Amino acid sequence: MHAELITDNTTISFINTMRRFMSRRRVPRTITCDNAPTFLLAERILTDSLLKSQADGQIGEFLAIAGITWHKITPCAPWQGGFHERLIKEEKWALNKTPGRRILDEDSLRTVLVEIESCLNYRPLTYREEDPDELNKIVISYSVDKSQDDVDDPNFLPATERARLRTGRDAERGLKTSCEITEKFWQV
Repeated sequence: MHAELITDNTTISFINTMRRFMSRRRVPRTITCDNAPTFLLAERILTDSLLKSQADGQIGEFLAIAGITWHKITPCAPWQGGFHERLIKEEKWALNKTPGRRILDEDSLRTVLVEIESCLNYRPLTYREEDPDELNKIVISYSVDKSQDDVDDPNFLPATERARLRTGRDAERGLKTSCEITEKFWQV
């Protein structure tokens, strides 16, 4: 699952969001979406760009290499997108419960959104029982992350230690608020 805060629901915003997604993660083989006009127009623009690859080599070459296949669910049948609709429901629920009645600025909202996304992507879906003594969990992030290597960064500092390194009071207050919101998510 990838959730990102955008300013409007225009096609250009969706295409730019998709570019950011592909830069951070990887180019998807398939995109499954509903029949929202934004998605339909984006598909047409990207497909037309592929057809005009002789005129603009970069776009056409990128899309040809990417080989993205678009799948659209039947109009007025949201149950066909059951898996991703369920994830969207979980994201909305957490986003509703986590900040409570607080009004968040754009930066804080973006941070909370990404933290909720991370929690949803790393929760276990099921376990593989190859070795009965060791349960290997299967999580959504295995299919989304660019790298599946789970390597701990030795230079990583916990949130409380990073706050001590900053000198500004505003940065400390912002981090405290963000951590409180994340803690509230775990308690909900």
